[in-house]
Amino acid sequence: MRYSEGVEIEDLRLLRDLRRALDAVAGQGHEAQVAALREVLARHGVTLDDVARAIRRVKERHTAELTGLARRIARLAEQRAEEVETAEAVDAFVRRLSRRG
Repeated sequence: MRYSEGVEIEDLRLLRDLRRALDAVAGQGHEAQVAALREVLARHGVTLDDVARAIRRVKERHTAELTGLARRIARLAEQRAEEVETAEAVDAFVRRLSRRG
């Protein structure tokens, strides 16, 4: 993915590095957190706008993946319901036949 200064970075690596840096200074106050954030941004050669875009892309990707997974599960549930319905119909038919003869 291309960013503001033509730098290519991996969204997940950037976000992971940001989280680690902020976790490392979590109890050290605002200035330490800002310094940690700036260090990661400088190391990756990105801006806060780039981070916002990376977060948005990751959210969109995860949403798309979860939506696809939900659709697949729904199809499987429908197929299973049809299989159960068919099995129940066959069972009822066989029982009726066995009662007759």
